[in-house]
Amino acid sequence: MLDVEPKGYEFKHAHRISLDGYRGVGHDLMHLNDPVADGFMRVSDMRSDIVVTQKPQDRALDYDEIGFVRVGKFLNLPRMELWHGDGIVDIKKEDDIWLVAINDQALANKVARSNDGRRKFDDLFIEDFRDALIRGSIQCLKNEKILNNGRYNLSTLTSYGFLGMFDLTLIPTIVATAVNSGADPLSVALNAGSLWAVFNGGYNTFHLAFSVAKRVMNKLSRHSIDEAESGFPDYNDPFTKHSLLELIAVPPVPLDRLTRGALYLRMHGDKIITAGNQK
Repeated sequence: MLDVEPKGYEFKHAHRISLDGYRGVGHDLMHLNDPVADGFMRVSDMRSDIVVTQKPQDRALDYDEIGFVRVGKFLNLPRMELWHGDGIVDIKKEDDIWLVAINDQALANKVARSNDGRRKFDDLFIEDFRDALIRGSIQCLKNEKILNNGRYNLSTLTSYGFLGMFDLTLIPTIVATAVNSGADPLSVALNAGSLWAVFNGGYNTFHLAFSVAKRVMNKLSRHSIDEAESGFPDYNDPFTKHSLLELIAVPPVPLDRLTRGALYLRMHGDKIITAGNQK
């Protein structure tokens, strides 16, 4: 069920989406629907947390109370040069965490300008914030599943090479040749599927073995093996498979995870943010 979460909801996935650090315009208006957020993280098999915050500016004015006088001071906040997005929602990978910065002040200004009085400001703001969160989550998903979290090494290149050579070239050629020769379509499909599972499983197994070898060598060595320099895959990379079923069924580039995550948000994203403060 995708209802509002029960108290004490226990997350099933190792990583999660969090609104805990958000202190912006809508802080007291809404909360994250944990089961829906957890469902997205599970079906897409996200390998990093997603932390949502308000978009930082170069400087922001804060106030100290000194007696009966409020004294303004400027706070230095993270700059936005390394962020990527559309200005309303921007993302950045930092310390193995996806940061999603939402320009909630711009959303609030837009709602205030467009509101004709027939709907509450809170409802309109929450809708726009929800849409921004969905866009940011999908962008994180794309960067993780297509770009391997920005880690471009030998294992990334070989994963794409295998996908292009075998999944997109060899299998269609085998199927087309068999069909043109008059072979039974069901037999052709079964044979092609078996061949794909064997080669795909073999490649994924070698990929996993090298990532495990890297972890072992890092534990035994005084100096950790740098992934970019060594070309070794990392165990927590989205391209690395962690179960027998994944080794056989999931392609080297996890496009299935990308599709599943995007479809999940399309179906259930309207419930990922709920009105009201549960704190």
